[in-house]
Amino acid sequence: MSAVTAFSSGVAIAAGSSLETGTEIVSGTDFDGDVDAHGRVHFIGTAELAARSKLAAGSVIAAGSVVNGETIVSSTSLAAATTVTGATVLASGSSVAAGSVVAAGTMVF
Repeated sequence: MSAVTAFSSGVAIAAGSSLETGTEIVSGTDFDGDVDAHGRVHFIGTAELAARSKLAAGSVIAAGSVVNGETIVSSTSLAAATTVTGATVLASGSSVAAGSVVAAGTMVF
C-alpha cells in the first residue's frame, strides 16, 4: 500500500497488513481479526487511526504514532496483547486491554 491511503468507514483490514506512514484509517474501521484470528496488523510510524477504530490482539502500533484528537483519536480500543511502542499518544476514551504492552515514552491523557 502506498502512503496516505484513506480507508473508508467499515473497511476490514486483513491480518498481517502493513500500513505506511501517513495512512489514514477513518472512523469505524475494524481490525478485529475477521480475516485472521490473530489480527496482527502492523502500523508504521505516524499512521493515523480515527475514532472508534478497533485493534485486535497481537496488533502493533509503531513508535511515533499518535493516538489523539488530531490523528489517532479518542475511543480507539486496543485488545489484549496489543503492543504500543515508545512515543505513542493515547487520548481520553481509549481502552487498553489486559496483557497489552505500553512502552516507555507513551503518553496517556
